[in-house]
Amino acid sequence: MSYEDRTPDNHEGEPQEDLNSHSHLSYDEIKDKKPRREGEFIDKSENEDKYIIKLSEEKIYEVAGIAYFIWAMCDGEKTVGDIIHEISVEGQVEEDQIKGPIVEVLHQLQEAALISI
Repeated sequence: MSYEDRTPDNHEGEPQEDLNSHSHLSYDEIKDKKPRREGEFIDKSENEDKYIIKLSEEKIYEVAGIAYFIWAMCDGEKTVGDIIHEISVEGQVEEDQIKGPIVEVLHQLQEAALISI
């Protein structure tokens, strides 16, 4: 997932979190979890290839289309398995082909606090 943190650079003295320092979740660990999106959709970016999601006045992200699509599906009702199934049906691809990439996107959304799992 590519997202751009559009937060102003006023982090003086704050510890910086390394997004790669956390262990990644496996599909089996989260398949029955019901992720819930955080923040609100604001608009598309100027060139319309990214989506702007606002967590707070200080935290605004631009995310790629697929990340936005997955974020929008995180309603707190659907399980990770449900989300993967829906995307596989919609995209006419095997679930096994998309499990890994979708779990990775969910992990990155969680690291950015855009979803809670």
